[in-house]
Amino acid sequence: MLAAVAAVLVLAAAGCGGGGGESTSSSTESTSTTTTTTGGAQNARLTQAQWTQYEQEKASAQQINQAAIKTFQKCRVLIDQQKPAAQVEACFGDSTTSVVAEGQKLLTYLASIGPTVSGACGMAIGNLHNQIKLYISSVNALNLSAQGGTVPPIQSVDTAQRALVAAKAATSAFETACKPV
Repeated sequence: MLAAVAAVLVLAAAGCGGGGGESTSSSTESTSTTTTTTGGAQNARLTQAQWTQYEQEKASAQQINQAAIKTFQKCRVLIDQQKPAAQVEACFGDSTTSVVAEGQKLLTYLASIGPTVSGACGMAIGNLHNQIKLYISSVNALNLSAQGGTVPPIQSVDTAQRALVAAKAATSAFETACKPV
């Protein structure tokens, strides 16, 4: 599965490119580095300090998500076997709340750096923000069902896993467009 996700990330990164032939200029803060992308549009990327902090935030989120993915897969099996709600709730434990909390931290960080970028990086950060929001929402729906004493539909687990794949693809595109050069 990890290889499949990696392949999706590579394809997503390859699909990113510059705009048409028009040239635009943008004013950036002194903390941003401006480079030219394919097509002539300006792309203000992250600073090295922003990138370093992003990598720390990402590592923390990945650690929590990797553990949660394993839990979600185990709980999906229980849902498929039509186990009682209490058993499914116990299976999820605090994995869903951990994912939501960590995702909120990452969203806050992305929102803080968003105004310092532009061009392809600005578009990529907006897309990443939206994909993480969708992932958090889908995981939160699992949490609400499991803690509400009902068994979440198996499709809800699948939706959360698909949302994570989309968030990972958006992460790759963001890194390609925003990593300092």
